[in-house]
Amino acid sequence: MDKELQNKIDDGLIEFKKANYHLAIKKFNQLLEKSDNFLIYWYLGHSYFRIYDYQKAIENIEISIKIKSADQLNLNFLGEIYAQINNFDKSLSLFQKADALDKNNLVTLKNIANLLMSIGRIKEAKDYFDKIINIAPTDFYSHYQLVKIEKNHLSDELKDLINNNLKNNELDHLNKIYLHLLISEIKKNEKEYVEEINNLLFVHEEYLKTRQIAAKQEFEYYSELLPTFIQKCKKINFKSILNSKPIFIFGLPRSGTTLVETIISNGYTNCKSAEESGFFGQSFFSENIMNNFLQDKLSFNQELITRLSSKISYQYNQIGIDINKDKFTDKSLENIFYFDLIKKIFVNSKFIYCKRDKEANFLGILRSFLPNLLWTHSVEKINVFMNMYENKLQEILKNNSSDILVVKLEELSNNSEDEFKKIFSFLDIKWSNDFLNLSLKNNKKIFKTFSSVQAQKEIQPHDLSYIKKYKKILEKLIQNI
Repeated sequence: MDKELQNKIDDGLIEFKKANYHLAIKKFNQLLEKSDNFLIYWYLGHSYFRIYDYQKAIENIEISIKIKSADQLNLNFLGEIYAQINNFDKSLSLFQKADALDKNNLVTLKNIANLLMSIGRIKEAKDYFDKIINIAPTDFYSHYQLVKIEKNHLSDELKDLINNNLKNNELDHLNKIYLHLLISEIKKNEKEYVEEINNLLFVHEEYLKTRQIAAKQEFEYYSELLPTFIQKCKKINFKSILNSKPIFIFGLPRSGTTLVETIISNGYTNCKSAEESGFFGQSFFSENIMNNFLQDKLSFNQELITRLSSKISYQYNQIGIDINKDKFTDKSLENIFYFDLIKKIFVNSKFIYCKRDKEANFLGILRSFLPNLLWTHSVEKINVFMNMYENKLQEILKNNSSDILVVKLEELSNNSEDEFKKIFSFLDIKWSNDFLNLSLKNNKKIFKTFSSVQAQKEIQPHDLSYIKKYKKILEKLIQNI
């Protein structure tokens, strides 16, 4: 590669590293007029991936591979992109091709294991995690996943391994986090609840150390920018021509959204799932909506909603959902904050809000490790967001009560038949007793969430008696909820 071309590629990379992805794309595309170097396509693929244009990302990475030849790095990345658009067969095939090049590559093995977990092939996933720890015994991420699959993996041998590595300075930052997640599980089993919570608090605090700027941006977006933007959007007189009737399921993390979506899929025969797509937030980001909003470059009119509608439609289309025709569910937890915009675009939509006992929900969030929801790693922010969710719910109930059904997790698990009937009645689905005979573990839905293992199990009665053991601890952590 000549020096001039390298310098121009570096110019594009500077914009990429500054998260100016649209400008990076412009610079890389200009380079294609003079060169077809594989690196240009490679960086274009990564840039499109960052603005959630997965189709263009795939096109460019595939060209890059064709020019350079396949290797583990590009096969794994391409597999990751296909997973994002729910083409799991293609994704798995690419990961397996990468695995064929090097049977001991931990990145590839984890990609395969994680994908198998999300598509419900738990036993196969376990085999891959077992292989990982045979190669790298101190890979505590894989041990953590194995404990989620089989509780008895948390053996005396594993406990000894954990204790022997508490001061191991060679463990990377993320591996230390999973080590302490395992310790919290041990302490819970030993009924040392204070130590369980202390380890969980340590885990979340450690994780946030590397994500402080992103966490601040996330909080400002949901607490300040988005509410202001939505208030302006509410004043736009927009008439949607869409006839589709999507079902949006939201609530706090660990509140039962996966369970509710599974129940709905048992009643609908041709209902597609967008899973936790995050398409509204992705569309805002890919269209530079908030940057333009902050710079006072947006006109709040029908054209703006039409533009957003088009982008959101494209996002759904990437995973095979035609918003003009298909019945679908979307259980993105943050969609509650986009409620008023969703109502403008999908005028016939229905909403189900999943609610859970506040102390159980708080503890559930604390016990979860949700890398992409940065607010869940701060006790202060968990309190704030729980209040934000509740306040928004009350606002919706006040103004749009006929469009939303509140489902309480405890009642759903303890009085399943009655609650099932309420859900299906709300959705205008004719009731059948056969719905009660459908086992969750036989459900073929894909779950790209923390709940992927639990989604394979039967509905369990929800007993809140365990909360008494944490009462004094939670009193110090929960504020004004």
